[in-house]
Amino acid sequence: MSESIQPIQTCILSFEKMDLIDFAGPLETLSHVRGPSGDRLFSITVAGPSDEITTSQGLVIKRNIRFEQAMSSLAQFDVLVVPGASYLVTKELCTPDFPVIQIIQNFSTLPKHESRVHPRLLLSVCSGAFFLASTGIFAGRRATTHYTILPELAELCAKYGQTEIIRKRFVDAGLLDNGMRVVSTGGITSGFDGALYVVEVLCGLPCAEKASDVLDYQWRRSEGLF
Repeated sequence: MSESIQPIQTCILSFEKMDLIDFAGPLETLSHVRGPSGDRLFSITVAGPSDEITTSQGLVIKRNIRFEQAMSSLAQFDVLVVPGASYLVTKELCTPDFPVIQIIQNFSTLPKHESRVHPRLLLSVCSGAFFLASTGIFAGRRATTHYTILPELAELCAKYGQTEIIRKRFVDAGLLDNGMRVVSTGGITSGFDGALYVVEVLCGLPCAEKASDVLDYQWRRSEGLF
């Protein structure tokens, strides 16, 4: 009998007017990651502010749990995925009382536990990097976002400390003091590349390459910075 593998618990945040592919790209990618016995290696939970969330494209998505539930159970998650939206929407939401920013702040400061099966990881897609930047996470590190708003991200990050802003498909900012890895991605479809890098980090390169093959997506791994 094969030994069962403990799924990597993943929470994907959702909010009104988020970009569909920012959200669906990582979800689709992680859902295709399988173990030797064919079991899914990522268990995905969608957290949102209401039962139904409308993307900027007009598609309605249903959440699994409320933001309040996500906040109270953050310690159970290994990965937190933060999609973006148009810059105008993102800029309007970048306030301290926006629940997405509060969840990021709490997740990023979870204490390190040596007994954890999976190391924790925080992934932003496209302008989702602005929500991370609003917590000061990128201070002294490096980050990316959609190439059209790199200067705006640099301006926000500068409020908290020096940050290297780079145009890449994805950027590994390294580990926080608690051992959590932070990864940001470029615009929209870069979420596929960043999510495949997450798979590489947590499950190994062959697993990520297999997921890329199943997706029939040419992973632009060489265009990342890690």
